[in-house]
Order: sequence, then structure tokens, then C-alpha cells
Amino acid sequence: MGHRLLSLPSRISSCLIARAGTNRGPFFPDPSRVEWHRLGPKAIGAKQFGRRLVILVQMVGAAQHREPGAEADAIERSPNRRRRRQLVGVLLVATAVVALLVAVGAFRGASESSLLTVKGGGQAPLFDLPNVRDGKPKVSLGSYRGRPVVINFFASWCVPCRQEMPALEAEYQRVRNRVAFIGVDNQDGRNDGLQLLDKTGVRYAAGFDPNGTVAAAYGLFGMPTTIFVSPAGKILERRTGPFTRAELQQTLDRLFPG
Repeated sequence: MGHRLLSLPSRISSCLIARAGTNRGPFFPDPSRVEWHRLGPKAIGAKQFGRRLVILVQMVGAAQHREPGAEADAIERSPNRRRRRQLVGVLLVATAVVALLVAVGAFRGASESSLLTVKGGGQAPLFDLPNVRDGKPKVSLGSYRGRPVVINFFASWCVPCRQEMPALEAEYQRVRNRVAFIGVDNQDGRNDGLQLLDKTGVRYAAGFDPNGTVAAAYGLFGMPTTIFVSPAGKILERRTGPFTRAELQQTLDRLFPG
């Protein structure tokens, strides 16, 4: 599937997505920059849960990729030990699956709209996209250099995206003199994206990215995702999950004070 992004059911409070064939890189953010407490009040002990889950997945991976040796050969020659080793492997995998289901359940039941906020992230990859609105100028991140920029990834098939877009437009109108907003219609139909912009009243520029090229460059693992870029072009913060207007206002005033 290459860089194709897949969405889970919209009942989950964010359209979580994953890229096939990838198990490292931007899809597993640096834990030191992740605000685990923003996973929601029902994700009890989220910080420890995240750490233990990573360790567990690493254990499973190590067990699956262990190089055979003399000790392993000896174990394999013992039927009882072999069965015990197989059982331990099954239990590890089952535990990992249960842990992931618990995480999904926590996301589904969380009352906070925020799922994951990551500080920093290096230089924002430049992009140049056709405008969703036919006949309008291309949408280029480089043209906004020197101004703070908010980049919001959305799609018509993402229910939380539709829910948060009026808040984005309202905040755009409030801070448009000092902060630029860019939408990226990700893996969507052009007419569907245009209808969504019209329905939600969004007036800021929106680029059309049907193949998800920009999303892949930014390492998206969920939608909606909003990225805050400094005037120098550096990523200050990214958030996976929908904003309320109050939350977005607070974030904008904190990162880009007037």
C-alpha cells in the first residue's frame, strides 16, 4: 500500500491512521516530547502505559527476530521447553493486542478532544499544492516564510475534521493579521473537499493533496492533525485530534502572542 493512509471508524475521537510497512520514524514520536497527559482523563496512567506498551512491543519484536544459536537449538530439541517458549510468545502477542485495544477504548471514551500533542519537530517540509478551489493560486508553504503558519490536515471522510473546521475558521478570522492558516485536503476527492470547505465556512487557503504526499512528508499518524510553524519555518508543536475553539485560541496565544 506504500504511503496510503488508512482510517479507523469515525466513532474513535480521532481518525487514527497508519502507513503500511513503517514501524519507526515520525510515526513513533520521541516520548520525551509527547504530552501523554493529553490522552484524556479516562486514559489512566497514560504515561506509564505508553512506556510499557513500547517496551512490550519491543519485546515481541525481539522475540520474533532473535538470531538462532546453540542455546536456541538446545531449547528447540526439548519438546516441553519448545512448547513453553511458544506459549510465552503467544502470551506476549496477546498482551500487546489487549493493550492496544485498551488504548483504542481510552481514545473512544475520552472527554477531552486532544489525543496527542508533540513539542518541536525540526524544519517544516516545504510543499507546493494546487488549490482545492479551482482557478485560485497554488498553495505554497514557502510563500509564508516570515509569518507564523497553522497547517491543518483534513478530509471530507474524517468526521472530527468536519467538527473542528468552524473553530479553525473562527480563529483564523481573529488572528489573520498576524498568523497565516493553510488547509491540506488529504487523500480526498476535490469536489468533496470543496463542498466541505463551503459547508464549514472555511475561507483560508487550502491545498489539494489526493495522494497524501505532504502528509507522508510530515509523518502523520492521525487526522485531523494541526501543525504550528514558526516564522523561521520550524515546527513548534503538532496536535493529533480535533481542537475546540477555546483550546485553539489558547494554543495560538501561547505560541504566537499578539
